[in-house]
Amino acid sequence: MFQGHRLWIERRRYSDAYGYGVDHLRIKTIFYQSSAIEDFLVSVHGDYFRKADDELMIFHASPWSGSWYDPISRPARHWDSVILPPHIKNGLLADVKDFLSEGDRAWYAARGISHRRGYLLHGRPGSGKTTLVTAIASQLKLSVRVISPAARGMHDQKLNLVFRSCNQGDLILIEDIDCVMPMKRQNDNDDGLFEAEEKDSKNKNYLPRSTVTLSGLLNAIDGVSSQEGCILFATT
Repeated sequence: MFQGHRLWIERRRYSDAYGYGVDHLRIKTIFYQSSAIEDFLVSVHGDYFRKADDELMIFHASPWSGSWYDPISRPARHWDSVILPPHIKNGLLADVKDFLSEGDRAWYAARGISHRRGYLLHGRPGSGKTTLVTAIASQLKLSVRVISPAARGMHDQKLNLVFRSCNQGDLILIEDIDCVMPMKRQNDNDDGLFEAEEKDSKNKNYLPRSTVTLSGLLNAIDGVSSQEGCILFATT
């Protein structure tokens, strides 16, 4: 029952071409109560975004399909939890805000410049790089899309597809970007590695090692068909 109206909700789960589950919902009601479905959807939509105000939505790229896994939610990160000199963290936050503003977008468009912005964070593990990124996303209510170019199964074309499927205003995070190195020919000492790869390839869930190249990564980030209006953070 919803506000005195009877609703029947049927949920079915299917598998897509890559074996991942896809949910389909069917909502039915009595014909003279059809407006109840619209009211129900509006209510659910409002509840979702009220919840999203206090949560951070994080998407991870799928190395299987070049699309995105279902998002996971985490409590929003408080800005005070970022331990950095105030002029540094507040200056960075202000710069991201300016980039997302309508005025900044118009400035780029008027000059024919691609509307993209990137930041490289470096430091020892545990020094707060990811904390800073999630805190910025929480402050500005942005979705975080995590891309791992070195993940098994990833290659240049799939990486390019993942970048193009991001939405304007998304915050893209590439962790350990220095792991992306040009592919090198294996020497004679790698025979054992090739044998292990050949054995693993017989497994139906096998994914080959990443073949992403540095040029492929740069093209995905700043190529002709790359998405605009996104903020890129890379850590090393």
